[in-house]
Amino acid sequence: MLFPVITYSQIKIDGFEYQDKKMTYVEIYEYEGSFEDLVNYFKESYLFDEFNVIGERISGITKPIDFLKEREDGTTAVFFNISQLRCKAFIDFKPGKYKITLSDIKCISTGQSGLLGPKGDETELSLFMLNMKNTDWSKNYLKNQQKVILRTIQSNFKVSKSKDKDW
Repeated sequence: MLFPVITYSQIKIDGFEYQDKKMTYVEIYEYEGSFEDLVNYFKESYLFDEFNVIGERISGITKPIDFLKEREDGTTAVFFNISQLRCKAFIDFKPGKYKITLSDIKCISTGQSGLLGPKGDETELSLFMLNMKNTDWSKNYLKNQQKVILRTIQSNFKVSKSKDKDW
């Protein structure tokens, strides 16, 4: 007896990857501090509702994150005024760098519009990023949302730590 095998295409852009009906985001940052410094930074950032450290990995679930709403032309997309971002985050450390992996990326309705449902309703971010067939990035995402979403993620997960300078 033969069974059909269904595979889903892999779509990648700017650290986002959509495969097997799941959206993830991966980015590697240079970092000059210690793992303990990185842990303290994220602990003190109050970015997480749940925060765990196992070995040299930080994991957790973020609090709702406000989007950095303004686009390059100074206008604001309505989508960003009525939602926040929430995700699972994994931060892996190696000397000189760390890698963030975000999964289960959701938009949380602020309740300011019926577009995303009542306050607290969660919608997969991929629904706003992909075309109707889930085979490519939507034109609206590429034109209006891509840079705002990337700036929001990077501003919350990029740690700047400079080397100590001699006086």
